[in-house]
Amino acid sequence: MDRRPTKSAVPATAPATLQSKTDLDAPMAARLALTTAEQRLFALLNDVCKTAPKNVVCRVAGGWVRDKLLGHQSDDLDIALDSYMGFDFASLVATHLNDPKRQQQWQSILESEHTMDRAHPDRTAQPFAGLAKILANPDKSKHLETATARVLGMDVDFVNLRSETYHAHSRIPATIAFGTPKDDALRRDCTINALFYNIATSAVEDFTDRGLADLAHGIIRTPLDPRATFHDDPLRVLRAVRFAARLGFTLAPDLQAAANDPELHDALANKISKERIGTELHKMLAGPGPAHAVAMLHHLGVLPTISLAHVTDAILVRDAVSHAPIEHLHVDLADAPRAVTLLHWLATANRTDAPLWHVPRHESAVLQRYPRLTALPVPTAAYLATVTLPFHGTQYRVPNPSLEAAKDAIASKKAKRGGAAAAAAAAALAAPQWHALAHHVVRSNFKQTNHDADWVAHAHAVLSAVQKLVVSEKVHVDAVLAATGADPRRTSAVVADVPVAERAAVLERLALGRFVRFLAARNVGETWAAVVAVACVHELVGKGVPLVKHDAKSLALVVKGDKVADDKAHAVLKRYHALIDRIYMLQLDRAWVVKPILNGNDLLKLLNLPKGPLVKDALDWVGDWQLAFPQGNADACRAWLERRYLPPGEAPACKREPSSDPPAAVGKPLKKVRSADAPAAS
Repeated sequence: MDRRPTKSAVPATAPATLQSKTDLDAPMAARLALTTAEQRLFALLNDVCKTAPKNVVCRVAGGWVRDKLLGHQSDDLDIALDSYMGFDFASLVATHLNDPKRQQQWQSILESEHTMDRAHPDRTAQPFAGLAKILANPDKSKHLETATARVLGMDVDFVNLRSETYHAHSRIPATIAFGTPKDDALRRDCTINALFYNIATSAVEDFTDRGLADLAHGIIRTPLDPRATFHDDPLRVLRAVRFAARLGFTLAPDLQAAANDPELHDALANKISKERIGTELHKMLAGPGPAHAVAMLHHLGVLPTISLAHVTDAILVRDAVSHAPIEHLHVDLADAPRAVTLLHWLATANRTDAPLWHVPRHESAVLQRYPRLTALPVPTAAYLATVTLPFHGTQYRVPNPSLEAAKDAIASKKAKRGGAAAAAAAAALAAPQWHALAHHVVRSNFKQTNHDADWVAHAHAVLSAVQKLVVSEKVHVDAVLAATGADPRRTSAVVADVPVAERAAVLERLALGRFVRFLAARNVGETWAAVVAVACVHELVGKGVPLVKHDAKSLALVVKGDKVADDKAHAVLKRYHALIDRIYMLQLDRAWVVKPILNGNDLLKLLNLPKGPLVKDALDWVGDWQLAFPQGNADACRAWLERRYLPPGEAPACKREPSSDPPAAVGKPLKKVRSADAPAAS
């Protein structure tokens, strides 16, 4: 089913009259329905134009026009001016509104309509506020001076129409000058973003002669020859992909051909800053069509360029299992779009509140059995983790000869002083640290945040462990406890006082609670279940479950199963769903935020511990006890610790009971008995 907007399907919330083009030299026109706030703002701007010292026409440019024609509300108001610099015209607006009579009139209107200031939501908006000039800064991809202000409670940018010419070997414009509306439209990235709304005539203007038609037919096309458009700024190929994914549109054939040009890929790798690439990639993955975006990037040959360009510069790479060095890194990214498509499918398939334009409908009921798995909150970091799944199993480190030499010197001194044990510890200290290569790709090539890079690294680190634990629908308690680093001393102590018939249930709670905490580490937090989803997707892709097929027209990968594919998918999905469902049934999904009911000072006094690592160990005991006994209180936990706590390295002894002698002072806890041979506290 084609869900793209057409002429006959323009939403009633923003009716637009698309007029047939009868004159090849005149732009097509359409009329928009404006909100009250927009009508008020445009009437004000018209008044300023009439009283301005020189003739000027105000036009709204780009995204606002596109979104209004599609029936979407937009706050992206860019006012393009044909004879004024942005700051100069914004100053005229400020002067016009600073007239005492006008100011009082507009203030009364804003107050009566409860129009609040966006910068200060607790205050009524001012007629004019926040005027600022944003200077041109080519190094930051800002090639034109812009003014920004809040006018009648709305954020507005003011900029002049312009024409640009470029140097042959740079994406920074060689010259920027005042231009006509057509000059400005032709220099833009795609025709649907080159539309203007003329405030004076209340009409949409299409100076490319294709923008309205492309918007109606769902096509992303460049105003000029795409080779020229991309040569001027190679980043525009990413913007084209982003808008196609966001709107569910297709890329024009000539645009696809130009985007597949190796010379463009080279320019993208060497002339465009990684920060700008990262910004576009983030918008793709955080938008409504991440799967469509990644599939297009891979089809156009752009995904390998932005993922692998200079990725091994100044780093060493090795295989994570064999530790064999990798001299020349070769990564097949074909599985990346498949993985992202499956994750997006899982994340949105059973959610009625999700936009469905970009979610290919599955033809079977394969997901209806797994509501827990298909209604998970999936952060952008999870999509980054699936994009980088082809890098799983590869590690990197950044060589630092001076630091490594210093570590070696310190290790050598410690080894000479302390014998074999100290030598082993010193060797571990001096060993270089290796990390998941996916972390480096996300942080250095994609220029995403440290938080996202850490999320990806954590998901890759636990991937194999999760898959080994999810081998059946039944929870293997011992395997989960071992994988999450549970201390056998604590585990034995937790169930020591529990009747035999109830021990299995207590151990299951302990194991699954620790599993949630294990997944939620490294600031993953409440998105821990998305880590499970990434592991599930990795297994689906790795087993070649044929759920994903290529759609030649949209360049998207679509989920379209058959009996064989559905059966294979069921075999994987039901195991992961059973795990998550059990965690929720036991109300352990928030286990990662449970705070210890006893703090470090409590434990210092209760167990007579010295300050240091033993306190951390005791807190771990408290944490495990709370997972096993969620209804327990602080007094019960104290009593259990007095009976059962063993410091690290001490072998379990027989069950110890608190001394029957009265305490020396009322209200003071009994001192901890350290071993079976130690005298009882009195």
